[in-house]
Amino acid sequence: MNSGTAMWSKETSFRFSNHTWRFLVGCMALGVGMAGNEHRIEGTTRTHAGHASRKRICARSLWRMRTMARTAACAMLLVVFGAAWGQPPCESTPLSFIPNPSFEQNTGAPTQVSTDIYHALDYLDYWGQSSDGTVDYYTPGPYYPGYIPMLIPDGNSVLGLIASPGYYEYAGACLTETLSGGCQYVMRLSIASLLLASLVNGSASDVAGPNNCGPYTIAIYGTTACANIPFAGYGCPPANFDMIGSIDYYPDGEWETLNITLDPNANYAAILLGGACGMAPACPPADGNPYFFIDNLILNESAQVLGLELTQEGDPCSDNVCVNVENPSCSVGIYHWYINGIAASPDPNATELCSQDLMLTQHLATGDHVVVQFISDDGWCAQGELDVITHPVVLQAQPYGPFCSNEGQQAYPIVAPIPLLGSSSWSSLPPEPNWSASAPNPAADGLTSMLNPHIITYHYTNSYGCTDSIHIPFTVNDTTLVTWSPDTNLYHICRNASPILLAPLISHPGGSFEVDCGSGWESVTVFDPAVCSLFLDCPEVPLRYTYTNADNCTSVTDTILYVHPLPDPGFTVEEVCSYDSLEIVNTSTIACGAIDVWFWEITGQPDHVDGEVPPFLYGMEQLVAITLTATSDRGCSASYGDTTVVHPVPHADFTVPDACQYDTVSYTDLSTIAWNNGVDVIDQWNWLFGDGGTSTVQHPQHPWNLWGGSFTDRLIVTSLWGCRDTTTRTITINPAPVNSLVFAPNCFGESTAITSTSTIPQGSIDNTWWELETGLIPYSGTSIAHIFSASPPFFHPIVLHNVSDQGCIAVIDTLIEIFPLPQVDYNLSQEEFCAEGTAMFSDASQVPQPYNNTAWAWYINDALWGTGQSIELAFADSGIYDVALVVTTANGCSDTLSNAEQITVHPLPIACFAADPAHTDIYRTEIQFHDSSSEDVEHWTYHFVDGIGFSHDPDPSYVYATFGTYEVQQIVTNEFDCVDTAYATVIIDPDVIINVPNAFTPDGDGINDVFLPVLDGFTVQEYNLTIWDRWGEMIFETDDEHEAWDGTMGSLPVKDGVYVWQVGLRAQSFVGRRKLRGHVTVLR
Repeated sequence: MNSGTAMWSKETSFRFSNHTWRFLVGCMALGVGMAGNEHRIEGTTRTHAGHASRKRICARSLWRMRTMARTAACAMLLVVFGAAWGQPPCESTPLSFIPNPSFEQNTGAPTQVSTDIYHALDYLDYWGQSSDGTVDYYTPGPYYPGYIPMLIPDGNSVLGLIASPGYYEYAGACLTETLSGGCQYVMRLSIASLLLASLVNGSASDVAGPNNCGPYTIAIYGTTACANIPFAGYGCPPANFDMIGSIDYYPDGEWETLNITLDPNANYAAILLGGACGMAPACPPADGNPYFFIDNLILNESAQVLGLELTQEGDPCSDNVCVNVENPSCSVGIYHWYINGIAASPDPNATELCSQDLMLTQHLATGDHVVVQFISDDGWCAQGELDVITHPVVLQAQPYGPFCSNEGQQAYPIVAPIPLLGSSSWSSLPPEPNWSASAPNPAADGLTSMLNPHIITYHYTNSYGCTDSIHIPFTVNDTTLVTWSPDTNLYHICRNASPILLAPLISHPGGSFEVDCGSGWESVTVFDPAVCSLFLDCPEVPLRYTYTNADNCTSVTDTILYVHPLPDPGFTVEEVCSYDSLEIVNTSTIACGAIDVWFWEITGQPDHVDGEVPPFLYGMEQLVAITLTATSDRGCSASYGDTTVVHPVPHADFTVPDACQYDTVSYTDLSTIAWNNGVDVIDQWNWLFGDGGTSTVQHPQHPWNLWGGSFTDRLIVTSLWGCRDTTTRTITINPAPVNSLVFAPNCFGESTAITSTSTIPQGSIDNTWWELETGLIPYSGTSIAHIFSASPPFFHPIVLHNVSDQGCIAVIDTLIEIFPLPQVDYNLSQEEFCAEGTAMFSDASQVPQPYNNTAWAWYINDALWGTGQSIELAFADSGIYDVALVVTTANGCSDTLSNAEQITVHPLPIACFAADPAHTDIYRTEIQFHDSSSEDVEHWTYHFVDGIGFSHDPDPSYVYATFGTYEVQQIVTNEFDCVDTAYATVIIDPDVIINVPNAFTPDGDGINDVFLPVLDGFTVQEYNLTIWDRWGEMIFETDDEHEAWDGTMGSLPVKDGVYVWQVGLRAQSFVGRRKLRGHVTVLR
């Protein structure tokens, strides 16, 4: 690693001893390396701080390796934390060459940034400002800002500094021990960062936000003399400072731990810590200035801080390897080596342990755990650990073969170790000319028994480049050639053939036969075709013969047995009627092959030898037998037979008379069938009438609605087997009268006129008559009039009869509607009341459903007063009134209900009175009331409307308790209890309220300087104020209620003393005038 390069990692909250931590970190590093599966291996050194080695060396020059065995050891060690090894523990806490490394020793705390910004480090023991760029110091006290990142790694105190181009702050310290040139050291420190918006006072308001930028280069500068600190300026350290280490830092808002490796090339007595000179800003300047918090500075040798780093060197394919210490300590001390917990070397200065130097019977090998401890004369201890990894290859093969020459390709031999991490290949040695090393299974690719023994070679290279080979011999034996009989006819068998022997089919007897009929191979000695026919329609049955010779090499040969199916003869034939064509359809099939021979036998016909039989006729009914024999092209035969029937044809016949239009005509079937054996019978009759009508009964009844002379009727009869015959007859249909009538519906009780409007298309109507209402004598003639007697029912039947000159009768019946009358009735809310009263008239009429009343007319004394189903009528005048209601239905039928002198309206009395006086004041509150109502009044009631008084006297008096405006009510009643009401208003004025002061001080101080009566609660209509002295002389007068007396007479002030005032006034809307008098004292 180059000088100034370092590693950094997050602090962990776990606390292990140095020994335990080394093993845990080493095991984790080993796991990562093994997962990589690379041919170039990076050896991992277990160090005091648990960091990986800083060097990589190629496999052919310097090997750093770990073994798979170490993985298992680590799994155990992580559980027991190193308790299995026998070496003594090596635990010591690294001391820091920097005094007061966590800044906890101080003489006080800064009070605030604005006053202590240049003196913050004056409070800190062993520290001071290193340049004009001042470092901040934070410790609990008056000034301890909340933006310091928590939790602080060690204690409560931290340093704060800025590192920005053009302005750098450095923390400097004089070391307790000099850093020696040529030795390696490590600075371990805790760091956090944020962005400041201002560089003035660092208050919380100046924080721009978290610092998530990066990287920032944190540097360590060394100087040979402590006197070089401090230096002047805000920039980079001067020339007498050398950068001896640096690291790139990526802030993430949390405290982190950095390990900076220092490689001094001189002896340095003091160091500076801060941003690297010329460091470019990681964030745009507008985002703020990077501000860093520093704590817990540990500076010492790398061996003491990080531990010893071990590497393995030598050939990994053998056991000749060495283990070296990469970072030996510069201190004076002794090295102790241990292999698997046992002391391994007496040389106290050895920094290398090799296999040839060991006083042991074996070399260093895979799985050996090497530990080296350095114990300094100062009493501190450093330790390193390494698991030795070697990779020698030792191959072993299991026995292979022998094989038979007909076995084909074989699987590879089993060779140990099975390749996991590495590569392998196969090859053969001469004299094998046809070997294919790239074949998937090359063991029998082109091998013959003439080239025994055969050799196959296995080559293996593990993942570390270590190789080995092994030669594997094997033998190939010959097999016997077995042949089948060349007679092909032996292999073709009909399905219905007898079982056959199989031995005559093969050249070398003594083996075994198997057949596969579709359900797997089965051992047999004879072959039964009927068995295989159960599985396949056209089986080609595999036949296998297996033969084993004296070398135990087995030959297997296969052939095919052909089981030929029988033909499946068949045909279809329909039963037919006499003289119909009889057709036979051949439906024969065969599963495979072909049918090439046919033979037909048919009743009454010559034999046929073709596949298809032509149609033919039978002139009479009979039973026909048919037989078909079919033979395949392989000579397999089968037969099939069936019968059919030739049925008789029926004879159609019927009779029918002539008729009138609208008559229902009877038809009589006379059809027969010649051969009736109980099966051939007529079971269908299809009638096609001349008017388009149809029927399927044997003797139908058909209504004729058409007329027009002659019509042709047709009958088709069909037997049970579909044999049919047809015949026709002619029928004459005379026209009937076409009946129609007209009438007008009427209300009940009215005469209804009914007229026939009937016609006839041909001939004439000779007679007409009517039927109306049950029990009445029929009417004759084309027009009649009739009053229907009953309602309900509302529909009455009418029947019209007409007879033509051909005697054809037509009848029409219909219904005539006679509308019902309403049943008038109503309800009256009252029949006797006073004038100006109202009465509610409510209809109670009814009419049968579904008819409705739709109009109402109300008549009072024969005059129409209103319409509507319910109505309220007002009667202004007294008198006697007649009432009538006319109700009309939706069909226009009306009825009336009249009631004479039904309503009596009585006269009203007339109320009237006066108040005396009607307007007064609070000093005269007794009021006299005088009645002037009409003479028919019999009862009086007065309400004086103050919530208390009332009277039944005609002329009462009443005393009001207080002022106000009162509305008095008079209610009078006559002999009919008819009522009238009158009202009068009484006004009583209140007393006038005046507040008058009895003294005032006209001294000009603005307080109580004038005399003015105060008027409250009323509006002034007239006003006069006068002031008099003791001699009766008026010295002041005004008619303005707002003008005050200022204690002067003319323009001169009056003397102190008592004066007389007098006020006269009238309030607006009041009936009386008031005058008041009193005394007022003038005081100055």
